Amino acid sequence: MKYILTKLFLVAFVVGVTQLGYGQMTWKVKTDKAKITFSELGSGAEGTFSGLDATIQFAPTNLNKSSIKARIKVSTVTASEGEDQAKDILSKDYLNGAKYPYITYESSKIKKTDKGFELIGKLTIKETTKVVKIPFLFTKQGKTAVFKGKINITSKDFGLAAGEVVIDLEVPVKQK
Repeated sequence: MKYILTKLFLVAFVVGVTQLGYGQMTWKVKTDKAKITFSELGSGAEGTFSGLDATIQFAPTNLNKSSIKARIKVSTVTASEGEDQAKDILSKDYLNGAKYPYITYESSKIKKTDKGFELIGKLTIKETTKVVKIPFLFTKQGKTAVFKGKINITSKDFGLAAGEVVIDLEVPVKQK
């Protein structure tokens, strides 16, 4: 009997440790602390978006089951040159916020790289969807973590009247 209980305990322990190392983690965005900034190269235009809404399933040891789906409401834009510039960004020439209220991203794959991780997925701005790679770092401390990434996009690829745009992402999260 003692032999059977010892075996059962060992099996339970191994399964538990395996789940800790390879189990999926659900993360909740700390929306009030998330920073999404952009700058257009050459023009000096820059600003921020707020109100990030995301579903994040991420475990560095189980990338095949990890995924990130996010959206940001374009009406939350603020611009370095003030309200008039923000209205311009929301106009038909740029984001057309009245017709397309969200910018969305949905990962199809997450992979480990020499410098951290890389998201591969579909970015949708206005009515255009493109596959985009986002290199990022993931720093975990206890039940909180931060995702940090940077992406360059050519605005014209998305039907926008702007040039090259750099988007910096800093997304603090907590374990659900």
